[in-house]
Amino acid sequence: MMTAASYFPEYIRARISAGIMFTMMRQRPNVDNMSHQGETPELKGDVALRNVYFAYPTRQRALVLQGMNVTARRGQTVALVGASGCGKSTVIQLIERYYDALCGKVTIDGYDVRDLSIRYIRDHIALVGQEPTLFNMTIRENIMYGMGKCSQEEIEHAARMANIHDFVTNLPEGYNTMVGAKGGLLSGGQKQRISIARAIVRDPKILLLDEATSALDAESEKNANHIFVCCEGRVAESGTHQSLLARKGIYYKLVGRQNC
Repeated sequence: MMTAASYFPEYIRARISAGIMFTMMRQRPNVDNMSHQGETPELKGDVALRNVYFAYPTRQRALVLQGMNVTARRGQTVALVGASGCGKSTVIQLIERYYDALCGKVTIDGYDVRDLSIRYIRDHIALVGQEPTLFNMTIRENIMYGMGKCSQEEIEHAARMANIHDFVTNLPEGYNTMVGAKGGLLSGGQKQRISIARAIVRDPKILLLDEATSALDAESEKNANHIFVCCEGRVAESGTHQSLLARKGIYYKLVGRQNC
C-alpha cells in the first residue's frame, strides 16, 4: 500500500499532462494549412494590409496589430522597421496566411487572402527567416535545395542578386565549396546571402525577408523604395530613407541607435 501511495504524485502529474495534450489534440487550427480550396488567379505580387487588427490565439486580449496599413507594389522593395515586438514578423505571417486577421483585410493583387488557395499563395512566396538554415553540403546544393533541377546560370544569377557570387567565385572550390554543419564554415552575413539566393532562384512573385539582413550592412533600408515605421502595432511614419530622416521622428532615432 505504501509503495502504491508513493507513485500517486507522479500519477497526478501524468494525468494533468495527458489532459493538456488531449485538449491540444482536439483543437482545430483557425487556418487549414493543407487546404487546396480557394481561387488560383495569375498573381503579380501587389500586397496590401488594410486597417488590420490581430491578436495571437493564445493571447487574444493583447493586440499585436492595431489598424496596420501597408502597401507593397510589384517590383518595389518595401521595408518594415521598428522596435522588437512592433508587429513586423506578424505581418509576414498574415501575408502567408498562417493566421487570419481579426479585422481588416490582407490582399494580394486585390484578392482577399482568405479567398485564395493557401497552397497556391505559398507556392508564389519565398520567405527568408531570421535564422538562415544551411545544410552540410555545397554552396550550389544549398542554393538549389528543394528545386529539383536548376541550371548553373540560374544559380549564379540568384547569387549575383544576393550579392554573394563574387565571394563564391573567389573560393578555391567555388560553388562546390562545402559550408559545414549549419553553415558553420561561413560568416553570418554569408549564410544569410546564400539563404536569400535560395529564395531568389525560385523566382517568387513575393519575396519576404524576416530580418534576414540583420547580419548585413545597413544599406538594405536605405535602398528600399518605401519604408513603413511600425510602432505599437500600427504604422507611425512612412516614406523614403531621406524623407524620414528629414522628419527627425521615430525612424531618425532608430537610425541614430544603429550608428552608435
